[in-house]
Amino acid sequence: MDKILDVVSITSLCHAAIYLGVGIVATPLIQRIIRKTIEIKYKRPGKENDNQGETVIKLLQSVSKYVIWIIVIIGILSSFGVNTNALLASAGLVGIAVGFGAQSLIKDVIAGLFFIIEDQMNVGDLVEINGFKGIVQEIGLKTIKLKNWLGEIKFISNGSVTEIINSSLENPTIYIDIPVSHDENIEEVISLLNDYTPKLKKEMKELVGEIVVLGIEEFSATTITIRLTTKTKKGEQFSAKRKIARLIREKFKKEKIKTTFPFPLLKSGKNDK
Repeated sequence: MDKILDVVSITSLCHAAIYLGVGIVATPLIQRIIRKTIEIKYKRPGKENDNQGETVIKLLQSVSKYVIWIIVIIGILSSFGVNTNALLASAGLVGIAVGFGAQSLIKDVIAGLFFIIEDQMNVGDLVEINGFKGIVQEIGLKTIKLKNWLGEIKFISNGSVTEIINSSLENPTIYIDIPVSHDENIEEVISLLNDYTPKLKKEMKELVGEIVVLGIEEFSATTITIRLTTKTKKGEQFSAKRKIARLIREKFKKEKIKTTFPFPLLKSGKNDK
């Protein structure tokens, strides 16, 4: 009798180990297949929306992981003689789902699908969700993963999302305010900027529109502020604004145009000579 039990036990353990091994091997394999398949559709030449492809990849990988490990768990239970068919029949699929809190899970899954279907956001988008602002790292089966500028990661359940502010759906417009000393001839400064900005545009791959010099934006006791505006590629607005400010400041130094503190996005508080 003990020998029979030992044989059954060893056989069960072997079967369970096989199921476990299949799960460990199949999960990354299926995820690689999903990535390669989706990349063929979304990342071939001429396709612009790589972020949407990455979003679909992450979602399908999340779904596949859940499905594989549910099958593995059922297989392991079967290996030890648990009648999973009877278990599912007696408890009922709905009853098991409710028992594991799947009402909330179903809500999260449906919400996640609508994020994709309605193109509300994609991986790589800059968004603000429920007051937390960051870059979308992943849209999973149950949660959204956001990363802010401090490197903090926040996981938000799909079903709890009440509002989304997406800054990446359209090419963002940026404004650059240039503080100029009252000692300068403003018309000449504006004329110089109008001549220089087309050359500046050619140097910047981040821009999708011309740099427009709007003119005088504000007066103060020491400063006349000249405003420029342009459109950038998605996600490039902050780096583009810093670069434009730096290049204009260098141009002003070369032309000996006096600026005042604070020059946008720069730390120097001294007037240029």
